Amino acid sequence: MATKAAVRVLPRIAKDLPSESPSLADEARIAEVAITGDYSGVDIKVAEITGCRFERVQLTSGRFTRSQLTDCVAVGCDFSGVVLEDCSIRRVEFRGCRFSGLQAQHSQFDDVGFFDCKVDGAPTSA
Repeated sequence: MATKAAVRVLPRIAKDLPSESPSLADEARIAEVAITGDYSGVDIKVAEITGCRFERVQLTSGRFTRSQLTDCVAVGCDFSGVVLEDCSIRRVEFRGCRFSGLQAQHSQFDDVGFFDCKVDGAPTSA
């Protein structure tokens, strides 16, 4: 008997979101906005981002610790050199994003899709 393949659960996100450049800070709770802007070098702890769309956001060399990203879509964003430490990434799609040198130690990815993304120089584990 053949086993049924797991089906990725898609992000649950509203179609029309207000565009904002919210403050990405420790313990931030950001929900249901289209995020734009340059956040290069941010250092964020225990943030929760839910139901958001990231549009051409720059997060180069950012650090996220014990943070959650749920039900989001990122389009044309730059996550080069980003460090995700002990983070939870759930029901997220990345489209046309760059992840050169991404580090994601002790982070969990559930129902995540990468489409037309560049992921080079990211460490792999055995």
